[in-house]
Amino acid sequence: MAEWTCVPWDDVISRLDWIVAQAPEPFDQDTIDNGRELIHYLREHFAPPDAFDKGCWSTFSLVWDNFEIEVFGERFEIYRFFEGATDILHFSHRPGETFTPEFLAQLRMPPLRDSPPAP
Repeated sequence: MAEWTCVPWDDVISRLDWIVAQAPEPFDQDTIDNGRELIHYLREHFAPPDAFDKGCWSTFSLVWDNFEIEVFGERFEIYRFFEGATDILHFSHRPGETFTPEFLAQLRMPPLRDSPPAP
């Protein structure tokens, strides 16, 4: 799986569509919908990911430094990578549901900046 470096959030949405279209194994519609819902939420609150690509399965993976979210049709998995260790958390989520406070509390990506810092 080739990792793709992201810049704007709009490119992440385009990349999701491309991944689905190019995938050798079909994506479940709930996975696609969960991915779109999460991306739309994250783009309002956080800086774009460092990378966005297909996960190990027919899933999507958003990566910020040592933090990753993998999107499935019925859940999100959060991975935190430390020297020699990985924490993995699972959060049930189906398309159309609200994001739980427990899931939202785990989001530790860089915040969205309204404008670049002044020189």
